[in-house]
Amino acid sequence: MRRWLAPLPLFALLAGCPGFGDKTLAELEGITDVPTWHADVQPIIAGYCQPCHRQPPTGGASFALLTLDQVRDHADRIRVRAVQLGDMPPGGGGLPDAEKATLDAWIAGGMPEGLPTGPEPDMAVVADMGAPVDMGAPVDMGPTVDMGPVTLTWDADISPIIAESCAVPSCHGANPPTGGLNLTTYAGFVAGGFSGVVHGNGDVDQALILMRLNAVNGFSLMPLGGPSLDGTKIDLIEAWIAAGFPEN
Repeated sequence: MRRWLAPLPLFALLAGCPGFGDKTLAELEGITDVPTWHADVQPIIAGYCQPCHRQPPTGGASFALLTLDQVRDHADRIRVRAVQLGDMPPGGGGLPDAEKATLDAWIAGGMPEGLPTGPEPDMAVVADMGAPVDMGAPVDMGPTVDMGPVTLTWDADISPIIAESCAVPSCHGANPPTGGLNLTTYAGFVAGGFSGVVHGNGDVDQALILMRLNAVNGFSLMPLGGPSLDGTKIDLIEAWIAAGFPEN
């Protein structure tokens, strides 16, 4: 979709982000070795993700996370939602910092498998988790809510990124905002600034905000003075714009 830019690494650690100084999440949590799937990551996925990301998925999840390959395939999405935005799993305040750091360090380290620490589960049985199993009297957990496929929105996904890097008091959060572009609200984003609309009407090749974030087509880099926005966050903004940039 973003044809003007060479592929950016999606799995860099959160170094130098506001609130972390020069340390990564892993350093703050004392992680010195690259975690492995079997020893460190699989228990996190099983405890926090698989209740919904099972086969078939439930609770609004749109894919399963039962195997190492499935987790690797969705690693960029997991990192954005569970580590960076912290809104997964839903309803419980997200993952603890130690689990976020473990996932982040594992993804950045190439997602190694490691050695099994115990008997491997029978995946034929795991994949058939919907089959009836006699576990005694059922516990009433309430009705299952079908939340449909995950949709990126301004309120849930994009606004936190913009607020952190763009809608700051010295730039597009100032009064008046730089370039007439107020990014403190969705209405301001849609309205655009002195240069016109920034969303390209859903065409990512025409979206000024992406041109500025990637410093292409003669535009200077945004945020001004750098560093550039993390590639994963730019990809998230691009996907949101391509989906019609919904508010909520």
